[in-house]
Amino acid sequence: MVSRTPYQNVWGWVTRPTPGFIWLFTAFLCVFVVQSIFQLAQAVQVTTFNEMFALSITGIRKAYVWQLLSYGFLHQDIMHLLLNVFLLYLVAYEVEYQIGIRHFICLFLTGILTGGLLWLGAEHLEAGNPALVLMGCSGGVFAMIFGFITMFPERPIGLLGGLRAKYLGMILTAIAIYFIVFPSNTVAHMAHLGGILAGIAYLKILTYQWRVDLAIIGSRKTPSGTSRQRIERAISRTEFIHQKVDPILDKIAEKGMSSLSEEERQILDEAHERLSVKRVA
Repeated sequence: MVSRTPYQNVWGWVTRPTPGFIWLFTAFLCVFVVQSIFQLAQAVQVTTFNEMFALSITGIRKAYVWQLLSYGFLHQDIMHLLLNVFLLYLVAYEVEYQIGIRHFICLFLTGILTGGLLWLGAEHLEAGNPALVLMGCSGGVFAMIFGFITMFPERPIGLLGGLRAKYLGMILTAIAIYFIVFPSNTVAHMAHLGGILAGIAYLKILTYQWRVDLAIIGSRKTPSGTSRQRIERAISRTEFIHQKVDPILDKIAEKGMSSLSEEERQILDEAHERLSVKRVA
């Protein structure tokens, strides 16, 4: 059996609060408190908090463009909030460790924006109820999940019987598309699809930009060593997992720890060190 690091969960990867996760969780909690206060005072005939900040066709027609992002920080109830926070927590460390806090926040907001735009487009084309509103950070959470899947497609998921992350991604995408075509509940699957597309596209574009930056730095007569090392590390973390660690984990699953060579044990030790280092971006 493979030993886990202190912060590695039963899913098979490291989890711990990160600066980006803490920032988002604090924002969710503060907004939820304010939202709850306004909901308790709805007897007063004034514009409600949700009408101003939840996403709706009516609000966009009134030029409430901030709704395209603000809706992602609202939640229907405490269970809705806790579910989204839990899913975000599962992948927050791995994603933020790879891309840094700035891109972590940008990825989340990109998922919120893309999900909101797709939902608005679908509602407009279907001529749905103009009073219908969208709230919740599922678009951003799905962007994080699929950012994780894009970086670690071969990662086995322990509690799902070792199912590879890429296959989970296929299942989640199929579910979102199915309920978009055959709607049967009030869940905004179009927003989920927006998050899926945003997560994949953001990581693909980011990785490509890193490679371009590395090529530019490498072509200079006096390259910046710090910049070059930073970009190389950003690219190499994912490749190290794909090329070195995943095959060893497969071998352990099939033959056990005793089958590993000394070199393979050293690779696992190196992976342990990389994942155990606390990183503040």
